[in-house]
Amino acid sequence: MPYTSISGLHHVLREFGISYQRARPYIHSPDREYKQKEAFLHQILQNRIPIQEEVLFQDEFTFYAEASLAKDFAPIGRQPLQRWAYKNKDKRICATMNAFTGEVHAMIAPKIGIDAFVEFLQQLQEQYPKAQTIYMVVDNCPVHFHPDVQATLQEQIHDFELHLPSSWRNVQPKEKFKQLDLNVQMVPLPTYASWLNPIEKLWKLLNQEVIHLHRIPNHFKELVGKVQEWFEQFENASDRLLSFCGLKKPNSIFAKDIIINRNRSG
Repeated sequence: MPYTSISGLHHVLREFGISYQRARPYIHSPDREYKQKEAFLHQILQNRIPIQEEVLFQDEFTFYAEASLAKDFAPIGRQPLQRWAYKNKDKRICATMNAFTGEVHAMIAPKIGIDAFVEFLQQLQEQYPKAQTIYMVVDNCPVHFHPDVQATLQEQIHDFELHLPSSWRNVQPKEKFKQLDLNVQMVPLPTYASWLNPIEKLWKLLNQEVIHLHRIPNHFKELVGKVQEWFEQFENASDRLLSFCGLKKPNSIFAKDIIINRNRSG
């Protein structure tokens, strides 16, 4: 029989166009309002009024004292080393990236709870003093939609259903939050749709340039300083970051929207 051996089986699989391959991660958004939320995001980008309105992609990220494992150059026969920490401390980053300029605003904190996130929103309003509305594209992290956070914002224009903890139904926002009236409009992403949030690639760049295989796992304060210093390069407009995150590529998911907006504004 020709197919009773490994080599024979290989020929059979090849005839059917089948090969032995490494799997890749795959996520399918289960959101029933996926198309509506995506269309809303495209609409915001296309209709944005320069100066009066800003569109920001927002996300959070955790980094650790311990260096993350990655490939690196090294002399032949001497494998690159991942350095472990005696105590693997961590910090949380909350950041936004401007969809049109690449400008980044980042805040590093022990955790991003309600108070820290509201402080971050206040910082954004100070950063864009001329903006009448700041559209902030956010994922479905519950903190973003907590009653206390929502109470700080101007009236929201989206009408998407938010799946929140049942224990929040009777939560009354604190008075200190009601008084803020921040000019931020939340633009909720579909559930599990990270490909619609280009700022995800900002973390990839941070890992490549600072976090991967760093040599100071037991000097966490110094590492935090290096991360803060790294963000400083994006305090102003950055074509480099826009390109890296895919916002300047002609065939990227939001390129058409940005081109339409610039032509309309210009």
